[in-house]
Amino acid sequence: STEPREVPLPNLGKDEKVGPVAQADEAETAKAMQEHWRLLYVALTRAQEALFITGSLGPRDAKNGPHEDSWYARLKPLFGEHEGLADAIWNARWEIGERAPSVPARTVGSAVPETDAPAWATSPIGPEPRPPRPLAPSGLGEVEGSDPPLPSSIAAVAARRGTLIHALLERMPQVSPDERPDKARSWLTRQAGELAEDEREELLSCALAVLDDPQFAEVFGPQALAEVPLAATVEGQVVMGTADRLLVTPEKVTVIDFKTARRPPETVDAVPESTLKQMAAYVAALEVIYPARAVAAAVLYTQTPQLFALSADRLADYKSAFAAPQESYVLPPLE
Repeated sequence: STEPREVPLPNLGKDEKVGPVAQADEAETAKAMQEHWRLLYVALTRAQEALFITGSLGPRDAKNGPHEDSWYARLKPLFGEHEGLADAIWNARWEIGERAPSVPARTVGSAVPETDAPAWATSPIGPEPRPPRPLAPSGLGEVEGSDPPLPSSIAAVAARRGTLIHALLERMPQVSPDERPDKARSWLTRQAGELAEDEREELLSCALAVLDDPQFAEVFGPQALAEVPLAATVEGQVVMGTADRLLVTPEKVTVIDFKTARRPPETVDAVPESTLKQMAAYVAALEVIYPARAVAAAVLYTQTPQLFALSADRLADYKSAFAAPQESYVLPPLE
């Protein structure tokens, strides 16, 4: 047969790998290295508070130092040549950025006196009830689009603009106000170098205008939360999703949804019904989670950008629809 077949091979030395065997070995090595760097990318982009990079030295490494393609060796130059900080475990460590403040230790109270366990603690439980099915997007409305559709060239520019402003609004609240312009310019230069400088400045001005809006400044302040998972049962239906921005105070809860629609509405009255249904679902869920607090909602169209507050009266009719049967629904992440 002329069809290629896989043949198992014993461990071969470097000089013994020639021809197709060498090519196959190089291909597998390249795949392994690609996965090696992909894992580093995941670690760098998913860390919430701090990222610790350590390693171990084998017999050869003890003499020659860490392997040149190790995460440690590749990232070490970023920390400079200064002497490391003293560390009780590792003797020395190098840091970039500021770590989150430590959580103060709490004193454990006195031991609780032993009492007889209640009956429910020793009785076998029955079969677990089947949970209600989550609500589905098809039950709350279609996805926003452009009607009529935008030309492809204009749509691409609008989508790119909305994505960049969205990214700025995700990152800038974590930076002190006086540092935001310089750091945002640097980020835009790296991420959108193909745009002219005046275009990048206009994007930055738009993002700063949103953050400085006095009506919603607190939602983008240090007390607000980003990318917050939510889940609640509303009228027998489970609502699940992730809020773009959430501000919780003793009196009020405010949720904001980012939208990257290519043709955003010009007024709050033109906000699509599908978006109103989605926001009503979040408001209803938050009212269950925080029953004693007022809940406010707003939609931020990042392409314009423009921020629309959605009144309680406007959302009331959509919230009442939860009593009707719905398809399975998991809210998409608030863009």
